[in-house]
Amino acid sequence: MLPHYKTRREQINGRRFYSFDGLLAPSVTSILSATESEDNKQRLRDWQARTPDHEQIRDSAAKRGTRLHQRLEDHLLDKDGQCALTGLLEPSEEDVEHERLWQALQPFVESIQEVALVEAPLIYRDNEQGHHYAGAVDLVARLKGDEGWTVIDLKTCLKPKKNRVWWSKAFVQASAYKRAAEQVYQAQGLEIEKALIVSVDVKEFKLIPHASIGDEFETFGEVWMDRLEHFYELQAMEKRG
Repeated sequence: MLPHYKTRREQINGRRFYSFDGLLAPSVTSILSATESEDNKQRLRDWQARTPDHEQIRDSAAKRGTRLHQRLEDHLLDKDGQCALTGLLEPSEEDVEHERLWQALQPFVESIQEVALVEAPLIYRDNEQGHHYAGAVDLVARLKGDEGWTVIDLKTCLKPKKNRVWWSKAFVQASAYKRAAEQVYQAQGLEIEKALIVSVDVKEFKLIPHASIGDEFETFGEVWMDRLEHFYELQAMEKRG
């Protein structure tokens, strides 16, 4: 396991930033949100307009995802990751759902051979242009049958995502973490060969893994760098008023 670096999260004008050693950097998710295409932003507004309880759906999804991430982290760090139903006379619907999601995740959990990073904060420093960014990677691990390292993003969804835009955004995010992790842990020789997006279907309790390898992974990395540059262009425009 590689060492973790302590950072502090801050909210500035509705965007998340990470502070580390005097450097303040916007988060990967904030950058992706700010640089979404107008079509995608409109799709989100349309969905919100026809879904009165969209805030509740969003908050429930965030809570569900956070709990599953914590369970995985506890398991990988040999902490107490016991069954969510242990000792409960009347488990809640959320407890039962969580346990079923954890069980659905087991084929992936069992495929993990070695862990380099889990829920690790990362800050990428751009000393030339000042295009810094930061985020917290879910997992960097070596999977059974692989020689190299994989950057892994764990997600939960209410239905299988067939929209390529959704998957592409996930891989762009993974590419950002790859770049940052390799810079932060350059001295340790960390090199990441591929990305894996592990999605768990909340309704069907099924595991839906998607991998991006080689040239395609590099393409997503180029998309990330374009989005990063665009974000800082938007920042400059906002400052000019």
